[in-house]
Amino acid sequence: VEKHIDRAAILGGGQLQALGTLADLRAQAELPIKIQINGEWNQDILCSEFENKVTRINQTDGQALELLTTHTDKMQVLREIMKHPGISDIDVHTPSLEQIYRYFVEGRGENGSTSNGNSSSHLTHSPASQKEGVQ
Repeated sequence: VEKHIDRAAILGGGQLQALGTLADLRAQAELPIKIQINGEWNQDILCSEFENKVTRINQTDGQALELLTTHTDKMQVLREIMKHPGISDIDVHTPSLEQIYRYFVEGRGENGSTSNGNSSSHLTHSPASQKEGVQ
């Protein structure tokens, strides 16, 4: 589905919870991006280069490392990874439409706020939504 749509409306409890492009919805949800790297690296050096740009690092086996980062820091993290000649492969996994849906519909507190403290209004204000009268 994600490859065939340019905008999504997320409904929950009979109410419009979010509306926008997948990129807009991913940015609003602030769900982590998973970067998997394979190859050989010095983990101490690699990790020290990330400083506050990676929220979690998991070593999945002797040749694989999984990093979680934000959309904002993704490119900087990828640039740092690319500096290491021993890296043989990189996979980037952005949040799926299902994960975005769960964030907007299931990830709210009782007071209507999300887990990151934002208000419950998630309608994007892109030029397309303003043109259509959605705010």
